[in-house]
Amino acid sequence: MGQPDHESTISQLLLSVIENKEENGSLSINELVDKLQDRGFGILMFLFSFPMAIPLPYPPGFTTILGLPLLFFSLQMLLGMHHIWVPKWLGRKELKVKHLAVAIKSTAFIFRKFEKFMKPRLPFFTSARGEKVIGFISFLCSISIALPIWFGNAIPSAGMMLMSIGLLYLDGVMILIGIVVSFLGLFVASLVVVLGLKAFKYFLTQITIFIFGA
Repeated sequence: MGQPDHESTISQLLLSVIENKEENGSLSINELVDKLQDRGFGILMFLFSFPMAIPLPYPPGFTTILGLPLLFFSLQMLLGMHHIWVPKWLGRKELKVKHLAVAIKSTAFIFRKFEKFMKPRLPFFTSARGEKVIGFISFLCSISIALPIWFGNAIPSAGMMLMSIGLLYLDGVMILIGIVVSFLGLFVASLVVVLGLKAFKYFLTQITIFIFGA
């Protein structure tokens, strides 16, 4: 399949972040955002959603740590911002190059695989209005990811990951698939919450009856 010129540069753009950087050095978040240019939203959303798209027994609080930045990024997309804004205190935080290199090289490898078959389709989803739709759905998914809900993390994360890939390659079909997966994840998370509340109410009623009688 044909592909636009910008697609072949996404993996290269990622690798350029750590190019000429000493392994024992560091990179501030402001520098990282500047290097990612106007593709920062898609790349950072992918980097934060990808680990949670794999259903593993993560330690308590892990999904919240990754979910909050996603909430921050998706809110900016929803507001129509074209460039990532980070607070000064956060922008000054530094990341170890050797740790960042592992994530970037793995991500660049995945993007090189996608570059073989992605192409611009369904332009509405990558328009200004379409990006706000993605931002709104991602915002809902981020809330689900950040909360400690059983089965409420992996599927919404996978949806956000697919939307971010589609956004980077201007592929509306991939974005649409990501939207469907996101809604499926939100439905599952909502179902778990509703059933959990009903179960809690039932057991509370039974305990009350047991203690105080009918």
